Amino acid sequence: MDYTIRVIATNLISGTVTVSAQSQGEALAKVEQRINPRLKQEGYEFQLEFLETAERAQSAAA
Repeated sequence: MDYTIRVIATNLISGTVTVSAQSQGEALAKVEQRINPRLKQEGYEFQLEFLETAERAQSAAA
């Protein structure tokens, strides 16, 4: 299943990432691995929130 997760940094950087995972926990872990470690070292804090799964969005569009 594909999960789309919004990534929001404390200094108003935001974006979305879609990852394939077996569970929401695995999806969060994959997204956290994609965040540049340098940004964390520079003091950015990240908030992750689930958006609609891609599978549900596709079926809703049909």
